[in-house]
Amino acid sequence: MRKIDVSIITDAVDKLVYDAAITVRFDVLRALENVRKNEKSFRARKALDVIIENTRIAGAKKIPICQDTGMTVVYCEIGRNVFFRGNIDKAINKGVELATKRGYLRRSIVADPIKRENTGTNVPAIIHYKWRNGDKVKLSVLLKGFGCENKGQTVMLNPTASVDDIESEVIRIINEAGAHACPPYIIGVGLGGTMDKACEMSKEVLLDPIGRRNKDSEYAAIEKRLIKKANQLKIGALGLGGNVTTVLDVKIKTYATHIAGLPLAVNVSCHALRSKAVLV
Repeated sequence: MRKIDVSIITDAVDKLVYDAAITVRFDVLRALENVRKNEKSFRARKALDVIIENTRIAGAKKIPICQDTGMTVVYCEIGRNVFFRGNIDKAINKGVELATKRGYLRRSIVADPIKRENTGTNVPAIIHYKWRNGDKVKLSVLLKGFGCENKGQTVMLNPTASVDDIESEVIRIINEAGAHACPPYIIGVGLGGTMDKACEMSKEVLLDPIGRRNKDSEYAAIEKRLIKKANQLKIGALGLGGNVTTVLDVKIKTYATHIAGLPLAVNVSCHALRSKAVLV
């Protein structure tokens, strides 16, 4: 049994949140640069130039990529041979608070959805726990701005819905997001489970690298078709049009579901997909 003082978790979360706020993931930056090379629209290329330059300035000057530094989502995968000394929830939230102060991140979290009083600390975070084998803890953070979070949708489809029906719903949601959520987008799709499980999967799959296809060949083919169909919308980078810059990727995660239903959740991420992970 490995004993871990929760102060180690606090330090790790502090660093992850801070780094995620100021640097775009390498795979996302590479995808932006690749579509810049293939984009035919002059306006879209200029928009991508600004997006890419913004990421470089943020990293060099250690300042947030976007003024909306998001709501912090933490995925904590705990080894079965791990014992924590202290309160893990408090440790994670303390890490978020420390990063907020250190990075001068915008305080965006209100304590109550109706009363709307700002906590002033960017906590509490959204925390998901899972078990894993071994004596390590994997921590992943996702900073989710609400310009794009607001454009996600959940649809409870009939169990008789076809693949075409599913694809049509995903494209409809992307089209309705339009330019409002700062494309090019990375789209997470959760299919199956219950309504809440589909939502959970649609966000969690955003942690996977750009270009990694679903292990099931049928779903991988659906992902590829959705990428093509979404880019045919020609919303383009920042809504300025473009042939390959409405989405960078579409990723699908599935789960078993009930015979009477087919939950579908679509989570929209802006081009500033900010996530970091570490094993402690």
